[in-house]
Amino acid sequence: MKKFLAIIVLGFLWSGNVYSEIKTLKCERLQTYVDKNGALVNSGYGSDQQRTLIIKRGNLGDSPYSGNIDVIGENFEHKYKITEADKFEINAIRHFFIDDEDIKKREGDLRKFTKKRKGRLYHISFLKLNKFNTDVSWYKLNIIRSQSLYLIDHPSFASNVHSKNELYRCKE
Repeated sequence: MKKFLAIIVLGFLWSGNVYSEIKTLKCERLQTYVDKNGALVNSGYGSDQQRTLIIKRGNLGDSPYSGNIDVIGENFEHKYKITEADKFEINAIRHFFIDDEDIKKREGDLRKFTKKRKGRLYHISFLKLNKFNTDVSWYKLNIIRSQSLYLIDHPSFASNVHSKNELYRCKE
């Protein structure tokens, strides 16, 4: 009996997938623009703009505000690390550094340039999920992505560095 109990306890300690809260949200991207009169117009949603968020908070032994957020689209899954959270807001981050695979994708002078920057920041994304109060059943999701950051000091390719802001409305 003691061995069985020890196995159970060790199993809980070694498990990295135990969370105090798991929540799934369905999100639709808000397609908005400013018309010629200066009014903000929502042009609707597209099926290619839907995302699923799986929020996993509070690993055992960690702060109750730690965890991960998986953003799942039709052809991808991005994992974010929660950096701070409270009752109404969660902030998370995702980032990559230049590695050998990135260098292999480049050719000529750009390959040499990239090779010199191995280990530098290549991509960073910030995620912010807000629920304005407990009376509403929806959340606002904002994702800001910056890519090709290693090109910022290249004389010919600096214009390839860009950032994108995506806004979604999410429901449980």
